[in-house]
Amino acid sequence: MKCGGWTIADEAKNYPACKLPEGVDSAFKKATENIIGAEYTPLMFLGTQVVSGTNYMILCREVLSDKESTVKISTVILYMPVSGEAQILAVNPII
Repeated sequence: MKCGGWTIADEAKNYPACKLPEGVDSAFKKATENIIGAEYTPLMFLGTQVVSGTNYMILCREVLSDKESTVKISTVILYMPVSGEAQILAVNPII
C-alpha cells in the first residue's frame, strides 16, 4: 500500500467482464488487440457521443505489463469513424 494512494478493492480487480453492445465489442477487440504494455477488459459500457462518427466510453480493468502486473480502473474512449477502423482516443485512469 502506498501512502496517499488508492488501493483497488479485490472485488474491482476480479469484477467480471461485461458484454458490450453489438458492433462495439468487435471494434473494442480490434482497437485493443495490438496494444503493447497493457491489457484492457471491459467492465461497464458507459455511453456514446455522436461526433463525425461515434465515441464510446467503456469502464475497463487495465492490467499493465510491468513486473507487478499493476491493475488500474480506467475509462477507455473508443472512436468509431463513419468509415475506417475503430481506434482508442484516450485512456483515463480513475484509480
